[in-house]
Amino acid sequence: METAQKAMAATRGTRNTTAQQSHIGLVYILLALNALDALTTHIGLQMGAVEANPVVAGLMGEVGEGATYLVKISVVLAAALLLARLGRPQALKWLNLGMAGIVVSNLFILTNSFIG
Repeated sequence: METAQKAMAATRGTRNTTAQQSHIGLVYILLALNALDALTTHIGLQMGAVEANPVVAGLMGEVGEGATYLVKISVVLAAALLLARLGRPQALKWLNLGMAGIVVSNLFILTNSFIG
């Protein structure tokens, strides 16, 4: 009986480790998307665009662009790691989808600026 319980516990541990690794992959994707958001936003600001998020725009006015990106990515990382630790991959997937939409929107704005 003890051996069966140990085997089940070991299997559970492997499953949890694999799930956590999968969740960490979602965290990496979210960080990459946030870095792309920061890059495309920076390029847009250099071209004369205005930050659309009023919270981020206000923070940029207070502490500057670089510090704002650092704060934003730090908050996103903390929230994403918490979601991964809690085993909430669906929430991470929705955040990734939302951030991908923001990056695509930024790229659309930049493309339209170049085209005219």
